[in-house]
Amino acid sequence: IRGGFKVIARSGKSFQEVFILTNLSKVELEKAIAQSIKR
Repeated sequence: IRGGFKVIARSGKSFQEVFILTNLSKVELEKAIAQSIKR
């Protein structure tokens, strides 16, 4: 698979690895994730 991003989310000792396929650029995806975390 090409054109995706691997994201690792951590909480305490737990973590989850997620592969995201999107048309967003890296910067746009980082902004979208940061915005969703603020909620």
